[in-house]
Amino acid sequence: MNTAETTARPPARSPSRAAERMRCLRKRRRRGVRCVEILVNQVDIEALVHKRLLDPARREDGEAIQEALHDLLFSLWADGA
Repeated sequence: MNTAETTARPPARSPSRAAERMRCLRKRRRRGVRCVEILVNQVDIEALVHKRLLDPARREDGEAIQEALHDLLFSLWADGA
C-alpha cells in the first residue's frame, strides 16, 4: 500500500445549514446579542421613512428595514441615557 493512499483524508464537506445556524447562534450569544423577530406593517415602514431612518426607495428591502429599526432603537436608547 502507498502511504499517501492510507493517510489521505476524504474531501471536507461544507457544514449543514443547521450546523451553520447553530454556529452563528452561539457566536451571537458569546457577544451578548440576541436575535428577535418582529412584525412590521406598512404604517411602521412609512413612519421609518417619515423619520428619515429609511430611504423610500428601500422600503421593500428587509435588510434596510432592519437597519432603520436598529437606528431607531439606538436613538431611543441614546436619548434616554
